[in-house]
This record gives sequence, C-alpha cells and structure tokens, in this order.
Amino acid sequence: MESPAVQLFVERAAACRGGYKLSDDDVSHVVELCQQVDGIALAIELAAARMDTMSARTLSTSLKASFRVLSRGRRTALLRHQTLRATLDWSYFVLTPEEQTAMQQLSIFRGWFTADAASAVLDDPDDVVENLVSKSLVVAEPLSDTTRYRLLDTTRFYAAEKLLESGQYPSVMSRLAEYLSELFEISEQELYSASTEDWPEDFAQHVASLRLALDWAFEPGGDAMVGVRLTVAALPLFFRLSLLDECFVSVSKAIAYLDAHPDLDERRRMKLYTALGWPQMRSTEVPEKGVDAWTAALRIAEQLSDTDYQLRAIWAMWVDAINRAEPRLGLEFARKFATVAAGSTDPVDNVVAKRIMGATLHWLGRHEQSRELLEQMIVEYDALPTGQTTRFQFDQRITARIILARDLWMLGDGERALAEAQSSVEHAISIGHELSLTNVLAEAACPLALLEGRLDLARDYIALLKEHTKSLSLDVWNSYARCFEAEVKLSEGNADDCLLELRVSMSVLDHAGFNLFRTYFQSVEARALAALLRFAEANEVIDRALAQCDSSGERWCKPELLRVKGQLLYEGWGQNGPAAAVEWFEAARAEAESHGAAAWKRRISADRSRMQTNDDPNVQTGMVEQPTSGRNRPDQHAFH
Repeated sequence: MESPAVQLFVERAAACRGGYKLSDDDVSHVVELCQQVDGIALAIELAAARMDTMSARTLSTSLKASFRVLSRGRRTALLRHQTLRATLDWSYFVLTPEEQTAMQQLSIFRGWFTADAASAVLDDPDDVVENLVSKSLVVAEPLSDTTRYRLLDTTRFYAAEKLLESGQYPSVMSRLAEYLSELFEISEQELYSASTEDWPEDFAQHVASLRLALDWAFEPGGDAMVGVRLTVAALPLFFRLSLLDECFVSVSKAIAYLDAHPDLDERRRMKLYTALGWPQMRSTEVPEKGVDAWTAALRIAEQLSDTDYQLRAIWAMWVDAINRAEPRLGLEFARKFATVAAGSTDPVDNVVAKRIMGATLHWLGRHEQSRELLEQMIVEYDALPTGQTTRFQFDQRITARIILARDLWMLGDGERALAEAQSSVEHAISIGHELSLTNVLAEAACPLALLEGRLDLARDYIALLKEHTKSLSLDVWNSYARCFEAEVKLSEGNADDCLLELRVSMSVLDHAGFNLFRTYFQSVEARALAALLRFAEANEVIDRALAQCDSSGERWCKPELLRVKGQLLYEGWGQNGPAAAVEWFEAARAEAESHGAAAWKRRISADRSRMQTNDDPNVQTGMVEQPTSGRNRPDQHAFH
C-alpha cells in the first residue's frame, strides 16, 4: 500500500463497491492493473469504478486484452497518451448504448452543468447521469440546494470526438442553444432587476456553453435564427458580466442575418440595434454609428408601441449627446425621456428620468438644481423594490452619485465631494460591476482628486482605472485615464510629457466621438503650452474650447476656461497683459457666480489676488502702468 497509485485504486474501489479492502489475493492483480495504466490517476479511477461488477483479477485481465486491441494504430502517440486513450476506449465500450450516447451529448457542456441542463440535451435523461457518475465518467458536486456535474477535460475531449463521429452534433447543439435561450428569457427580469449583490452565480457558469452555442449557430451548417434568439436572450448576461467584445461580435452577426431577412423578427431586431448602440459596445478603433442604431431601434419600438425600448433608445441617444459634449441637445432627449416615462407602468422609469435630467443640468452648469434633483432621485430610487442596473447599463444609484459628487465640488464642498466619490468607488467594487466602476473612476474620482490637488489620491484612482480597462474593450475610459495622468505630469512640472500624452489620448477620444471632457482637457493643454512659452498656440486652444461651449450649451467648466484665458493674457501678452486679463477674470467670476460654482470662483479669486500682489494696485480698475522688465518674462511655473 505504499504506492500512491494502488492507494488511489483502493480508495476509488471502496467508494464504488462499498467498503472494498485490498486482500492478499488481489494485490498482484491491482499492482499489475496500476502498471498497465502507467499510474495515470484518471485511468485508475475509470478502472476502479468497474469494481462494482468485476473482481480485481477479471478487471486486470480485461484491461490487458483490451489494450492489445485498442492501442493498435496509435503507435506514434506518446506512451501515456496511448495508455489513457486505451483506458477511455475500454471504459466507453463497456457502457450501455444509452450511456455511450449520454456521454457524447454531455460533452457539449464546458465546465459545470445542472441536472436540468443535462435533461435538456439528453435523448433519455432518466438516471443516466448518475450511472456515469458511479463509473467515474462524470464528476458530481453536491451543493446546498442542488447537485452540479461536469466531465473532466480528458473525458470530455474523448466524448466530443465520439459525438462528432456520430453525426448528432448539430441536433445536440440546437438543444443546448434552445435550453440557454429559454433559461435567459425566463430569467430576463431577474437579470435586469435583481440587485447586483444578489445576482445568482449560476448564470455565470453558462458562459462557456453560451460561447460554444453561438459559435455553432452562426457557422455554416448552424442555425442563424437560433443564434439570433440566443444572442438577444443573453444580452443582459453579456452586459452584466462586461463581456463586451463577445457581445459585439454576436450582435453584429445577428443583425446582419435579420437585416438580410426583412420582417422576420422585428422585436428582436429592435433589441439588437439597441444593444449595438450602447457606447461601451464601440471600441475607439471601431466607432460604430451609435445614433443610427438607436434611431433604428426607436423607430421599431414606436411601431411596436414598446414603451420599454422607446425609453432605452431615447436614453442611449441622450448618452450620445452628453458624451459628445452637447448638453443642449441632451436636454431635449432628457425631456423626451421624461414624457415617455410618464406613460410607463414601471416606477423605475420616472426615477431614472430625474437622474437623466439632473445629469443634464450639471453639464449645463446648473449645479444647484442638479444637486437637488439628484438627491431627490436617490431617495426615491432607494425606496424602490428593485434596481435596473443592466437595463440602463449602469447601476443607477452609482451614476447619480457620480454627478452629485461633481455638483458638490462645484458648489464648494470639496471634502464631501471626494467622500461621495470614494463611497461610490467602494460600492462599485463590492458589487463587481466593471462598467459602473470605470464610470465612477473616470467621471468623478479621478477628476475630483485632481481638482482638489490630491495628487497621490489621483494617482491611485488613475492606476485603478487603467487596471480595469486594459483587459476590456473600454478604450474610452483608458484614454480618460491617460488624460488625467497627463494632468498629473503637468502638476509635477513636466509640461512636455503632459502635452504629448494629452494630445495622443485626446485624438483617440475625438476619433470615438467622446468629447465629454474635451473642453476641460483643452484647458490643461493650454496650460501646458503656456508653461512651454507657446502662448499663441495656447490661446488658440482655449478659444476653440470657449467656442464649443457657446455652440453646445456646455457650461460646467466655462469659468475655468475663462480663468485660464485670463492667465494666458496676463503671462503672455506683455505690458498690456494685466489689463486685458482683468476683463477675462471678471467674466470668469460672473460665470461662476451665475451658477453658484464656488470652487471655480475660489480659483479665480486666488488668481486675482496673486495678480494684484505682483502688479500695481491700479490693476483693479484696469489702470496699469508699464510693467517692469522682469514682468516681460512669464513665470513658467504659473501654469503647472
């Protein structure tokens, strides 16, 4: 019993035969058997599972005879591979025909599967799975409320070969796809409305089989319509698990099929176009026409009188307007969403309408109104029985708190703003929703830490944002992280590296049509150029940013743009600079005051104080005497 192989055989035989003990008569046969299978654990388990019907002597003799026949023709394989293959062949051929068929059909499952899943794909599910468990061909794991099963990889590969040889692969794959479609369709509301903390892990275990079924459905010889149904049914699962690349591929194939077959299934085509338009479905290298997709979805939803998908399409078009830094257009969509939501039977929709409107008001610079609406929305949302994370893509409470944190900073409460952002980061991590986490990092945690001058905190948030975007197709958020990183470099006095990193990342965002922070990043770009004494270029950049604000209605950072413009004139316009700067600082102050933006106002006041300290007090009235020769040379550190 010193041999581990013999010990394993006895242990497995005892489990199968109930209390088997190695006798003196069996020792030589068991040792011979373990030598025949080269001590391979799986082969030993397969052989030991037969001890319920054979003696050790008979088993050893049977294996010896079978190996002579079954290993012929495989002399080029490695010895261990020959042995294992022969053991699998022997184990397979002594099964009943029903068990052989079941083993083949179960090979389509990747990883664990339930009894219900097995029943869906088997010709004759009665007791056959348990029979295979007793023969060590299927592994069973009892859970608190059920039992789950799986085939070991070696056994599964073997059985999959037999399935292909049988010619039954298409029919079994069709059953698997139908089972998964029904499972996800029945569970749609649970997938959409269950809180992320309570979301069942059982759904995630189906991902591997889902991939296989979709690959089969859209391949030549598959069933594309089955693939369409499965893709639509799996949409909430794809987004809940942030499987964006895979979702994009399947959605594109499904849309191509339905577009080529007009009127075949308009409801599913509507759902697919809605998914295709979601921003996170679009890598910056492949910027899809999101508005076109959402417009198509909205048109079909209106034809079908589907309020739910009208709201999804309007929401998505609102997202696009905001991401493109067009809050005036976003306000139109926010109002349209509220109008349609008023006729919805789902109480969540009216609450989400407030969240959308509150965010729009923020980008328009109306921070106090935004704060009041968002605080009201959060209270109402928390009182609802369920959330809608996946239906509107993000955890709605986190998304509301992102803008609330930004409002708080604008209104002058920096510490509370950072606390709100940190709390949202922690919540997003705790619920494991990648999209919500990247959103809170990009739109609140990173920029607010920078605005508060908390560089160490900003570095931590930026690193976290980069980490959570590098493995997903979240190019936009990764580019945001690099823009924030560029601002850190400027704060450290490295204007050259800042400018290089910023311009590369901003070009990626421009290509993707994501201009949400473009004007703010332009203010950083202008400051970097000024630090390099390139004042003409800096003025051009800031003038373009101000023109964008005027055309789009974007006002959230306009006071900052006006302030930077004043700095540029003060530092780079020679003797007339101080007088010219006063006008821009005053415009910045008035803009900040009109929206209660106390944080921007503090920055402006600090600049005015520094200017008045450095120059003649008459600057306050615009009466500036000729500056000294020293003032003709700009202070390079003023723009870091």
